[in-house]
Amino acid sequence: MKSFFTIFIICFSITVLSLNLDFEKLYEIERISDYPILLPEGIGFESKAVFNPGTSVVDDVIKLIYRAEDWAGVNKWNGTSSLGIAESKDGILFKKEAT
Repeated sequence: MKSFFTIFIICFSITVLSLNLDFEKLYEIERISDYPILLPEGIGFESKAVFNPGTSVVDDVIKLIYRAEDWAGVNKWNGTSSLGIAESKDGILFKKEAT
């Protein structure tokens, strides 16, 4: 287990050091809207909540992977987590893939 952790730290460090990120640009990020990009909907896997998105750009299309939760379980903290995918061309309006 120690060797796995050591390899992970080395790979992570190499990745971080190889990226040429201008962290000053992070201060220039502005929220475009006060409204969320995705909302829970329907009675399926994303009926309770959608959150924790991550994005990537593939062929000028923004791909968004998000975690969704349904109402399964016996109390408000229980639910089944699933992953959903959505796409956008402008980064504001996302179309969710059918499940």
